[in-house]
Amino acid sequence: MFPDGMTAVTNVTGPPIAHNRYWASDNVYAQQNGGDWPWLIEGELSLPLTQAFWDWLMASSRNWGLRTYEQDWLDTVVDGMPSLTSNVTLGANWLRQMHHGAAKQGITIQYCMSMVRHILQSVELPAVTQARASGDYHSNLSDQWKIGGSSILADAIGIYPSKDNAWSTASQPGNPYEGSRTEPFSRLQFAVLSFSRGPVAGSDGIGMSDASLILRSCTREGRLLRPDRPMRLMDGAIASSALGASASPINGETWSTYTTVGGATYPHVLAIEVQTAFTLAPADLGLDPAGAYIVWEANDTTVQPFSAASPVAVAPNTKASFALLHVSPVGQASGWALVGEMDKWVATSADRFADAEDSPMGLNVELKGDSGETVRVGFAKAGGRAITTVACTIGPSGRISIAMPAAKCINL
Repeated sequence: MFPDGMTAVTNVTGPPIAHNRYWASDNVYAQQNGGDWPWLIEGELSLPLTQAFWDWLMASSRNWGLRTYEQDWLDTVVDGMPSLTSNVTLGANWLRQMHHGAAKQGITIQYCMSMVRHILQSVELPAVTQARASGDYHSNLSDQWKIGGSSILADAIGIYPSKDNAWSTASQPGNPYEGSRTEPFSRLQFAVLSFSRGPVAGSDGIGMSDASLILRSCTREGRLLRPDRPMRLMDGAIASSALGASASPINGETWSTYTTVGGATYPHVLAIEVQTAFTLAPADLGLDPAGAYIVWEANDTTVQPFSAASPVAVAPNTKASFALLHVSPVGQASGWALVGEMDKWVATSADRFADAEDSPMGLNVELKGDSGETVRVGFAKAGGRAITTVACTIGPSGRISIAMPAAKCINL
């Protein structure tokens, strides 16, 4: 399959994720099959029993470039191996040994098809950085993008929720499902991927990707632009779903998160399949009701003041017409607000913006990125309803600053 070995592959592709479905009963590592290590075999499934195996597996895999190990089918293994539900320590030891082997090599772990018991066990396993929060991607035949609820648990545990891959274009000729499946909601899929803080993976056929859509998630060289925390279903949306509109006007798949730049909070709201119009005020997003803010909708280029007296309206929408709202504080000294990158999902990611300093002289914003990358950054004046865009090309240092209202780009 790879005549020059896996090292040659990773030299071209970059560090990969290695996927393990589960260990088969006839695997070549088990002593029962002539291998080197003690193994538990039950039916068609099996598990390694010693730390030595995991140390060998992770060390040898690290040599060819592995950076992340994905353990899939966790629920199938538990359901298919009776000892995992009758032996008190077997399951924990399995996950601990896997973790210790990976941690020694600087390899991170993603769980997939995990039960709550696996997620809870990860609390003591820092190499476990993410877990699938969605079902398998089946194009438009499922709503597996709905991870706002499961993200709450993942975020509370301290891991990133991972949404399964997606097509960036509607039609993928030659795919195994051709004639029965398309992807009419690519924009929604990649918005959710970006706001998950987990991996962002396109699963397009070769030559079928929408590069501009994929690049809304990252810098030119592929560094992800993420929020500080995964986007989660808002309390109001949970309340209205459980108790009706009398509990909260917020409805649909309405999620929120934030980023922090220069000590200030920049909330983001994704509202999908809203059934009944509602309004959002600063208090709904944990902001000081007395503060000064602006809000803009990513599908529009105008801004509006945002306050308790001037909430933002969210209209009924669909998966195709979802709303994406960005909120920015207005500098008390300068009267300017950082709107952020106009062509990225997470407009004010801390992965892009290193600092924002407000003073009577103006608003000074520091950015980081790839040398030669052109970045379009929006600003808004207090009380204004238009966005002023400044385009800067990042120099060799990888850092620039933009001063407003002068609108000057200064390479640092």
